[in-house]
Amino acid sequence: MLLESVIRRAYRRGEEIVLELASHGQDQTLTIDAFLVATGRVPNTDLLDVAQTGVTTDDLGFVKTDEYLQTEVPGIWALGDIVGRYLLKHSANLEAAYAAHNIFNPENKVAVDYHAMPHAVFASPQVASVGLTEQQAREQGLPYAAGTYGYYDTAYGSSIEDRDGFVKALAHRETREILGCHIIGSEASILIQEVANAMRMRLTTDSITQSIYVHPALPEVVQRAFGSLPI
Repeated sequence: MLLESVIRRAYRRGEEIVLELASHGQDQTLTIDAFLVATGRVPNTDLLDVAQTGVTTDDLGFVKTDEYLQTEVPGIWALGDIVGRYLLKHSANLEAAYAAHNIFNPENKVAVDYHAMPHAVFASPQVASVGLTEQQAREQGLPYAAGTYGYYDTAYGSSIEDRDGFVKALAHRETREILGCHIIGSEASILIQEVANAMRMRLTTDSITQSIYVHPALPEVVQRAFGSLPI
């Protein structure tokens, strides 16, 4: 309902939060326990008036570039949030490296490789992910296998009493290519990195399941999640 509503007023009433909404032409009042505001990012190319340079933008206002991050105007390049691919700082870092190479090596340009772009939410608990979700793998018709392993079923997870954290792993049933990994729990933003690295290098699940993990460190939960895959 909130996606199609306009919030006219928000205020506290004791322990509750009250929202006064205009929804489908009608005024409504919603009483809730918590209120999450996610503002996102909006391009400011209109304020910068980039059209004066000849640089074109898409319908949302993001700058259009080719696979090398070059705009339609020779000598003007774009990277980061303004190109609208991944609105993440580490994506901008990746693009900066490619842009620098392509600017100084015009005869040997390299297209940006976004494969295995991870992301994380630094909430409590943390949430981190890389690659496909199970739904996406299913929609693409991939022969995938999925496995889940709880933090609490490892020595470290038990010692920190993380009873809710878990790792979900996805891989191709035939090639054992890592398709994705999703983590909710303590230090998820750190744990996702080893999977992102393996995916980035196009390695299989063996790169994780056959490695030697320090015991009783928390990364064991990642290894066990991939070890649980029925492949």
